[in-house]
Amino acid sequence: RINITTRLIPTNVSGREHALLSINVKGIYHPCILTGATLKGCRDNYGREFLKLSKQNLTFAFCNEKTYHVFIETPDIENNRIYTCPVLIYGSWGEKTQDVIVSYTRRPNVDFSFSMRDVFLPGEKILIETEVTNHERNEANISLYLFLNDLMQKKNVVLQPGQKITLWWNTVSPKSPGDYDILMFSSLGNLKKKTITVISERKMKITNVTLEVNESIVLVKVSVRSESTSQATINLKIENKTYSKEFVLEANTTKNLLFYHNVSEPGNKEISIVLLSKDLYQDGWFGSVFVEEKRTFIKEVNDIFREIYTWLLNFIEGLKMLLGW
Repeated sequence: RINITTRLIPTNVSGREHALLSINVKGIYHPCILTGATLKGCRDNYGREFLKLSKQNLTFAFCNEKTYHVFIETPDIENNRIYTCPVLIYGSWGEKTQDVIVSYTRRPNVDFSFSMRDVFLPGEKILIETEVTNHERNEANISLYLFLNDLMQKKNVVLQPGQKITLWWNTVSPKSPGDYDILMFSSLGNLKKKTITVISERKMKITNVTLEVNESIVLVKVSVRSESTSQATINLKIENKTYSKEFVLEANTTKNLLFYHNVSEPGNKEISIVLLSKDLYQDGWFGSVFVEEKRTFIKEVNDIFREIYTWLLNFIEGLKMLLGW
């Protein structure tokens, strides 16, 4: 026999959000367990799955106790509707049910992004930078969760109105070559994913990336170092445009490459960089940069007149109240 307890974050999920279902499993009579479980959500009136589960089958193979994590994606719903959808976890050991309540909920406008290199050797240290921004006028208290290979890290964050902070995470790349997903989840229901590649050997790597913004122009400076004389290609993607440069790098030397991009509109711009040598993946980098709206003379004049107009309206209303009109 086994004992299963579940926890859902957040407890009430809005439409088009994600929830984190944590499943804690513990043996009752025997400390070591070898069994499994199947997960099933409810269906709508048309027989379609109402919730999307990141995992539908789990293998329980451990001693003492272990916690498993499953992400649940909710569909778009009407603002005035509330749905209760049970998620059934069952196996030869029995069954456990976790209700998922889906209703419209206004979340605090707190956003996050994370960046790092995306190619590593087995067992290499991974340093992940996370930027968290509170766009609200009130204090925000959230939790962030980082997942790699079913290993979880958690950080609690308190942000003042308009505050932006940077968090750092440390983890280690898997020991076997291949592609692996790094997931970051917030207690507000946001889930973001990036993929890293673990390779058996590497001839060259990206040593530094610098981002600069001058009005609508984004300047990206990439530093590449090689252990042996190699021919390389570097591809940079921003918005829907890809820039490519080919070059030869001598052994034990560093080369700096510059990329310029004129953004189509202001906002947060994700940037991805891929370094290849003879079409073999060598290194990569993920990141983002925020481009502010370019202020023109006409816009500044309009803003001034708008402020004057607003002041006049408030003055007139105050005058009416004073005179009793």
